[in-house]
Amino acid sequence: MLTLAIETSSPRGSVALCADGKVIAERHHQRADAHAEALLPLLDELLRDAGIRRFDLTRIAVGVGPGSFTGLRVGIALAQGLATGLGKPALGVPSLASLAWSKGGPVGPELVGALLDARRGELFFSAFDASHRVVVEPVLVPVEGLREQLETYMAGRPFRLAGNVGRDRLPADWFLAEAEFPTASATALLADSALALADTTPLYLREPELKLAPPVVVS
Repeated sequence: MLTLAIETSSPRGSVALCADGKVIAERHHQRADAHAEALLPLLDELLRDAGIRRFDLTRIAVGVGPGSFTGLRVGIALAQGLATGLGKPALGVPSLASLAWSKGGPVGPELVGALLDARRGELFFSAFDASHRVVVEPVLVPVEGLREQLETYMAGRPFRLAGNVGRDRLPADWFLAEAEFPTASATALLADSALALADTTPLYLREPELKLAPPVVVS
């Protein structure tokens, strides 16, 4: 089983290869709003350096959000295009789960909550346990009163947080070190978990800031 994973929900875009449950290669960039121009060169570099052809892939996994509207569109479109062109299945992985597992995921009774910047004074938040179970479904959380809201969601259960936002408002010992963004390597590994989704429908949680113009009908 050779899985190609794509993750573009945050400013850090990444692609990874996973063979039989082990990550064998990963490439990433960290340029906000550069996914469209950076992703294909990263993918070509990844496959070339690993000595793998596109037709060798078994399936495509992609982060489906929540996260950047534009980033998700780019990543999901690439995943769908590859899957269709290669005749391979595509599946979705929640991007907040990929963030929670970016440095190993929950251990024992501890939960891992994942935080991503949603702009407009809000954060995307979800929480998971070690059994790959969603404990808190993805929600939008206002930055104001963040600590009290997270404590309410966690309901007294032990937890740590993944994500590079909220650190100025929350205790430092709440956070997992270096777990900053969702990663394609975590997306690839979660493709075999109960968190994987049967399709690649994006999870936005709210309407995008910019709406696409309706198509022009020529009579």
